[in-house]
Amino acid sequence: MFLNNCCIPSPGDKALLVAGFLAGKGALSGWAVLAVGTGASFLGCASAYALGLFFGRPILLHAKWLKLTPERFARMEGFFKRYGAKSVFFARLVALLHPVTGLLAGIWKTPWGSFLWFNFLGTLTYVTCYTLTGRFLGRVWEQNPDHGWIIALYLGLVLATYLLMGFYLRRTLRAFFAEAKTGV
Repeated sequence: MFLNNCCIPSPGDKALLVAGFLAGKGALSGWAVLAVGTGASFLGCASAYALGLFFGRPILLHAKWLKLTPERFARMEGFFKRYGAKSVFFARLVALLHPVTGLLAGIWKTPWGSFLWFNFLGTLTYVTCYTLTGRFLGRVWEQNPDHGWIIALYLGLVLATYLLMGFYLRRTLRAFFAEAKTGV
C-alpha cells in the first residue's frame, strides 16, 4: 500500500481486497486491516507529495513528451490553487489516479495542512471501501462457496462503476484541456 501510493507500481488495491477478504473469513482482524491500510496509504501519499514538491516541477517542465505549454501549465496551476486540497479527496477514490495524487498535489504546491486533512479523509474512505468490499466477498464465499456467480456479479458491478467513473473523468479532463488549449 505504501509503495502503490508513493507512485511505485505495485498491487496495493489487490492486497487490500485480499486482506479484506481474509478479514471476512475471520483470518485477519478487520480493524487491523483498516489501520495498517490507512497508515500505509496515507504515508505513501505524503511521501509522494514531498517528491512532487521538491523534484516534480523541474522534471515536469523538461518532459517534452507531455507537450505542456506555458498556458497549460498556468491553467493546471490555477486549478490546483483553487481545488487542490478538495481534488486530493476525490482523486483518492479513483483507481488510476490515487497512486499519483500526492505527487500532483506536491508539484502544484497544494497547502500542506489542507493536503494532509483531505489526504487522510480520502485515504480512510478509499481503504474502508476496499476493505469492506473484500470483507463482503469473503463472507459471501464463506456462506456460499458454490455460488461464485454472486461474487462475479458483484465484481462486474464494481467494474462497471469504475468504467463509468473513468469515462466521466476522461470527458471532464478532455474538456478541461480543450479549454486550456483555446484559452477560454
